[in-house]
Amino acid sequence: QLNLLCALPLSPPPGVDLSIPMAPANEGPKTTRTLFEQRTQAPSCIGCHQSLNGFGFGLEHYNAAGIFRETEQGLPIDAKGELVGTDVDGPYQGTVELSRALAKSRAVHACASQRWVRYALGREPSKSETPLLNTLTEQSLSAQNSLQAMLANLASSTSFRMVLVPRAQGNTP
Repeated sequence: QLNLLCALPLSPPPGVDLSIPMAPANEGPKTTRTLFEQRTQAPSCIGCHQSLNGFGFGLEHYNAAGIFRETEQGLPIDAKGELVGTDVDGPYQGTVELSRALAKSRAVHACASQRWVRYALGREPSKSETPLLNTLTEQSLSAQNSLQAMLANLASSTSFRMVLVPRAQGNTP
C-alpha cells in the first residue's frame, strides 16, 4: 500500500506474533494464504488485514523469489483478492485484474505523480506545487496511463526547469 497509494499501514499492536506462519506438522500441508487467513482472522487483526490481505492474496501465484507457481505444497493457489479502503474497491482474480483495477485508481496515479516529482526535483514537492501534482495526476489518468506523457509534462514544468534560489539575508542591494 505504501508504494502504490502512498499510505502507511497501521502498526501492529504490541505483542503480536510477526513471524512467518508455519503449518503444524500434524495438520498436513497448507498454503501461505491459508496460514495468513488463519492468523489474521481474529477481530483484533481483521480491521487492518482486510485491506492488507486484499492486496497480498492476489499475488499468491508468486513465491517469495517472484517465481510464478500454480501450486504450493501440492495445493492449488487461490489468487482471489478484494481491494478494500481504496477508490477502486472490489474483488479481483490474480495480478492482471489487480493491475487493471489499480490502473484506474486516482490515488495510485496521485502517489506516482508525487514520487516522480520528488525524484525529479530531488526534494519533497512544496505546497505551492500542489497544482502541478494535480495536473500530472489528471494527465496520467486521462492519457491512458502513459508514464511517458506524465514525465514529459513534469520535465516541461516550471518546477523542474527553474530552481528557486533563496536570497541570503544581508546580501540584498
